[in-house]
Amino acid sequence: MSEKGILEFKALRSVESCLFHRCCLTLERHFGLNFEKIQKIKGSKVETVFYQSEDLNSTLMFKYHIASKAITIEIDSPTFLKTMSFEDMQDLAKLIQMEHEQDLGFPNQSDSWQQLPILQLGQSFNQYLTTSDGRVIQYGFKSRVFHDQSKYQTIDIYDTEDHGKILLLDGVVNLAENDTKAYTEILLGLPKNEEQFNQKRVLILGGGDGGLLKSLLTLTHPPSQIDMVEIDEKVMTACSTHIPSICEPYLSQRSGPNFNVITGDCFRYLEVAQGSGTKFDAIICDLTDIPLTENGTTHPHFELSQRALQESRTLLDQGGKYLTHCNGINVPSSVGNFKTMLKSIVKDRAQIIMRSSFVPSFHEVWTFFELEMK
Repeated sequence: MSEKGILEFKALRSVESCLFHRCCLTLERHFGLNFEKIQKIKGSKVETVFYQSEDLNSTLMFKYHIASKAITIEIDSPTFLKTMSFEDMQDLAKLIQMEHEQDLGFPNQSDSWQQLPILQLGQSFNQYLTTSDGRVIQYGFKSRVFHDQSKYQTIDIYDTEDHGKILLLDGVVNLAENDTKAYTEILLGLPKNEEQFNQKRVLILGGGDGGLLKSLLTLTHPPSQIDMVEIDEKVMTACSTHIPSICEPYLSQRSGPNFNVITGDCFRYLEVAQGSGTKFDAIICDLTDIPLTENGTTHPHFELSQRALQESRTLLDQGGKYLTHCNGINVPSSVGNFKTMLKSIVKDRAQIIMRSSFVPSFHEVWTFFELEMK
């Protein structure tokens, strides 16, 4: 198991070779690490020096950014950083800074250095995921309680410090135990629009975690009938077994007086429903961010979202609702394009409402759309 720590601080004058050497001496004197220089690369913008420990297990890399006079120090060690705390990293940065400033005759300036986060590499599973706009988030995964590869996707469930159990599909967070209000209820428009489901017929496209199903069935006045169509049997089984607080007892039962869970392609279901003249009062699209087809191939999110709305709107009468999730609010172009796509399909035949909510396990504000047919 290897971990990497990165320290960054501003140099007070042009870097000389003795500066890198003294950093190595500081690490040797205070932390028992002995490094020898193995390579130096001097570019027009960045000067890089590589060092390696005597036991060949640890590396040290200095980068001097000439224009900004900033120095980045990266330490990659299987033993040294594994037990190093945040406070230790701060102390190390201060120690290196003070030694150089004192040596050069400059007073200590606390704002002349900056510590970057410790990156924990070489773990048995990845702790780092990204938001919709590419920001890196480190999750507090305590353990991986489930891992499997279905015909359609990779399924992981982790136990976390912050969010309880959390479901990932193909490495993307789908839902956590503490997301039911922020994600599931906002998608449904609850509690404000609870009455719109009272004794109504509802169709859920996707929703394999069972969160939407449970939220609807536990309403004071639930729908008269819910059909849920999910393509991946393994997702439903995993959630039923490992995240029962989100979906049970309904997902394991699969059917009841007013609900039916169908394992299959939702587009085939829509086709059959169109042929039989079936109508719904509300259709909820909760397909994954990378929606799947029955043969295991993937399609762009907008393409399948567009198809889902096109085929669903014929099953909704006047006043019928179509509910769907979209994307993070920090990707305004994506959200804007999604809304444009919705408008291009329904034109002036539906009222479009956008909602947003900070979803804890997503670490960002997520957007949702509700379309009411005119």
